[in-house]
Amino acid sequence: MKKGQVTLYVIIAIVIVAAVGGFAYLRNISPKSGEIVTTDVVKTARAAMDSCAEQSSKDAIMVISLKGGYGFPDYSIPRGIFDVAYWYNQSNDISPGIDRLNSELSYVACSIFVDCINSKNFGSMGNNFTAGNCSAVSNIMTDYTALNLNYPMSLDSNGKTYIFREFSEKFNVKLGRSFAAAKLIVAEQAKHPDFVCLTCMANVGVKNNLMIDIGSTENTYILTLTDEESTIYTNQSYEFDFAMKI
Repeated sequence: MKKGQVTLYVIIAIVIVAAVGGFAYLRNISPKSGEIVTTDVVKTARAAMDSCAEQSSKDAIMVISLKGGYGFPDYSIPRGIFDVAYWYNQSNDISPGIDRLNSELSYVACSIFVDCINSKNFGSMGNNFTAGNCSAVSNIMTDYTALNLNYPMSLDSNGKTYIFREFSEKFNVKLGRSFAAAKLIVAEQAKHPDFVCLTCMANVGVKNNLMIDIGSTENTYILTLTDEESTIYTNQSYEFDFAMKI
């Protein structure tokens, strides 16, 4: 091969490399660059949604725990900013089952989550923002509490539509253990409806590693079960409250 031919091939190779590089550069600063902005918008939106899901789930667990397992209890006694549900009413066990507790947690979580999403004003991030109906499935276990939120949302930005739907949260909150302990206390109370068995309550607390505080007014007792092994918010032990009328 002659020297002139080699030089020609080198020049052609340089031109091809330059052309490819130039195309890549132009692609990054041409209309395609809008996709980079859109990606940032989507990431920002998703991060805000994830934050809402986490905070809403924590708040929902706290609300139903301090209100005796209900979002809006039918039969309750006022205590601070919350109404605490009665679980026992003069010889009658009226405590909820685990299915009802899961249902209440799911409902409250969705309500708080939707409010949080609405407060973010996602419509300002793109051309259009729409949302469907929220549904949730909670899983209350002895050692943890989990929530799966399904809330279909779409964000239109720069001519593209991005869909968001599922959000999953899991916490080291032993709601199931506190719930089971509360059920045991009510069951023990039903065995001797004429007096409050403080020893029975203390035994349930010891067996479940829970501290039990009792407040009373007239013939009503409000019990607070504190689990120092669980936290919802930083440096705040988990509490579960319910009331009994003797």
